[in-house]
Amino acid sequence: MSRLRRAGLALAALVAFTLLGATPRRASPTFGTFEPGGDAAFPRVRYADSLVSVNAQCVMSHSKLSVKVRPLYVNRAPIGFCCVFCARDLSSSPEKPLREAGITLACPVQRGATAAIDSTLRTWVDFELYYFSSPAARTKFLAEPERYTGPVTDPVLLTRFQPTRRSPRAEAAGRLWLFASDSTRTVFLADVALRSKHPTR
Repeated sequence: MSRLRRAGLALAALVAFTLLGATPRRASPTFGTFEPGGDAAFPRVRYADSLVSVNAQCVMSHSKLSVKVRPLYVNRAPIGFCCVFCARDLSSSPEKPLREAGITLACPVQRGATAAIDSTLRTWVDFELYYFSSPAARTKFLAEPERYTGPVTDPVLLTRFQPTRRSPRAEAAGRLWLFASDSTRTVFLADVALRSKHPTR
């Protein structure tokens, strides 16, 4: 191969590498904005649904919250995180970190009552977590969940919606799932293993 040809190939490779390196990366989604006021070092996050995180620091790492990580809604209140790993860890074992963070939650069923952050009084609907003030309140919730859940996150669209008695539903992966439409229910049931993982992005 001639020296000129080798130089031409090297130049082409360099141009291709440069162009690939210059290709803009897909921007990470943003789920909220930092709330002004309070502690400047640890601001709370106001999410797209206008709700503000109940915590000012990540309940797992005690670090600053990130606006690029989805919150976990517990009794309708958003819990913010510093990173996706903390979000996943809390979802798998929530009681101890929530108690240690001193988070107080209202029972979604019994007005004026405080929920006990206890695994025996826990239930999931979609990606939302709920605790109750008593076993009776939990039983009442399970009989008519759409009456008490508030908005939930469709596991396919990953958008929040207010369920009704007519909302499609399914039992899978150890919890109740409510859907915004019959079509998202069909997609979910075709791949429960993938769709039932808590979304962080």
